[in-house]
Amino acid sequence: MPPVYPLITGTYSSISPVTALTALENIVFIEVGCILAGIPVGYALRHQEKVVHSVDKLTMWAIYGLLFLLGVSLGSNENLVAQLGTIGVRAMVISLSCLIGSAAATWALERYILRGRLDER
Repeated sequence: MPPVYPLITGTYSSISPVTALTALENIVFIEVGCILAGIPVGYALRHQEKVVHSVDKLTMWAIYGLLFLLGVSLGSNENLVAQLGTIGVRAMVISLSCLIGSAAATWALERYILRGRLDER
């Protein structure tokens, strides 16, 4: 029986690692292509205040939707829910560490590199 490898979707199939890598490469090319296609459009519309404001709002709602769907996906994972006590403590420690590290890096960047230049905008 061939080895079992996880697909990007989280399901399992008996595909080779090369096929899985090829699928991942295709997805990456699509994502990068979308970004590269959006750059000239954004550049052309950068002076249209209504468009920029609408895109900002749409982006935030898209992020909210993705976060909600991520929550649904995590909540439906029985294995994850069963280990929530163990994972929860680790996740909290990692999250707080990231938050403190980001705040410290932002403070250091503002204080030592930018030296208040963000306030002058």
